[in-house]
Amino acid sequence: MATTSDFAALVLSRVPEVPVGEFRPLAHDDPDGDCIEFFLTGEYFAERVDALLTDYRGMESGEIVGSQIKGATKFLQRVLAENPGSASRFVMAS
Repeated sequence: MATTSDFAALVLSRVPEVPVGEFRPLAHDDPDGDCIEFFLTGEYFAERVDALLTDYRGMESGEIVGSQIKGATKFLQRVLAENPGSASRFVMAS
């Protein structure tokens, strides 16, 4: 079964390389809070979408530069159940 850490790693694997010394995109898996957060920039403001999703938007651009997904375990289980075969895209937990 794919874990929330695996999902966080997958998100980061899709982000282009960043020069040394600049902000590095990051993803944070919080198993105690059952959520995943990822950030593409260090300057953002939060915009709550609903009880499970918060978008982080760039201060100047207003574009989405990150998100917090609550209920990450259930979210991943649903994605995998609705998309058979998608598990092969995740690094499987040993």
